[in-house]
Amino acid sequence: MAGLGNNLYPPIFKKAYAPAFVLGNSSENSECRIYFSLSVYNSLSDLAKYESTNSIADFVQVSIQSQNSNYSALNLEKYPTGIMFTDMKYESTRASDDKYYITIAASDLAGTTGFNPGEYYKLQIRFTSRNITSKPAIKEIKEAWINDNLQNFSEWSQVVLLKCIQQPKLKLRGFNKDSEERTFSLK
Repeated sequence: MAGLGNNLYPPIFKKAYAPAFVLGNSSENSECRIYFSLSVYNSLSDLAKYESTNSIADFVQVSIQSQNSNYSALNLEKYPTGIMFTDMKYESTRASDDKYYITIAASDLAGTTGFNPGEYYKLQIRFTSRNITSKPAIKEIKEAWINDNLQNFSEWSQVVLLKCIQQPKLKLRGFNKDSEERTFSLK
C-alpha cells in the first residue's frame, strides 16, 4: 500500500513467466529460484532486515497459488497466513539487471511432493519496509502482525507464472537404420 508514509515499490520481473525448472530426484532437492530487480525508486536500505543476518533483505513476502484452483499452494501449516516470508539474495555474476532472487523449496508447498510437474503456479512478491513495528522471527509472524504493518509493505508485484518439469531425456538415433538408440539425461 504505497502512500504518504511509504514509497516502497514492488520488485520488477523481466517477463510474466519464469523459466521452467527441473523437478529434483526427491522433494528435498526441488527448489526454484525467482530472479527480479529493484525499482529505481527503491534502495536496499529501504528494505527490512535482521541486523544479524548476511542476507540483503529479510521479510520478503511471497504468495503462490495453483493456477488450476486459484487456492494457495503454500504449506499452510508452515505459513498459516498464506504468505511466505523469506530472505532476498544477490547473484553478482548474473549479466542481466535481475540479480536479486528468492528461493522456493518444495517443502514450502502443500502436499507431500511439493511442486507438481506440468502444473502452473502464480507467484507474486512484495517487500517489507525497514519501518516495520517489530521484527519477529519469521516462524512467529501472525495475521495480527501483518495487519499492524500494512502501511509498511509495497504493493504486490505483477503475477509471474512458474512451471516445474520432469528431468528431460533425449533419445538419439544413429544415422542409419541399423544403429541402436541411446538415451541421455540432461543435467
